[in-house]
Amino acid sequence: MARYRGNEVLLLRMTADLLMRNGEANRVEHRMAVIRFGSSASVDVPFTSARHILSRLNAMQYEDRGETNVLAAFAEAEKLFRSLPASTERRRAIVLLTDGVPYVRGGDMPSYRANLRQFAAAHF
Repeated sequence: MARYRGNEVLLLRMTADLLMRNGEANRVEHRMAVIRFGSSASVDVPFTSARHILSRLNAMQYEDRGETNVLAAFAEAEKLFRSLPASTERRRAIVLLTDGVPYVRGGDMPSYRANLRQFAAAHF
């Protein structure tokens, strides 16, 4: 998400704080997961109550993950969503913190972007 750990933690803390405040205002329990990505993606924090996630965020180790493989991040998010029980009352959302430029070294980027659009349309 960010080249410097301070930025990464700040963005995640702001997101968690917004979820906590929204949950309190609407009397709901929001859950949040963290998927870090670069050349690949990994679930660093599985779905956790927004109230309890700050300690998990502070314990995360920073590493520069290189590229911006948004498709890998979306695939991990889709797996996490599938692990939740189906419910028409449950709303799901992805907050993607990125530089906004999908890039995978050595890849055919027009094809990659088409696959990314197709995956997002099919799964989200």
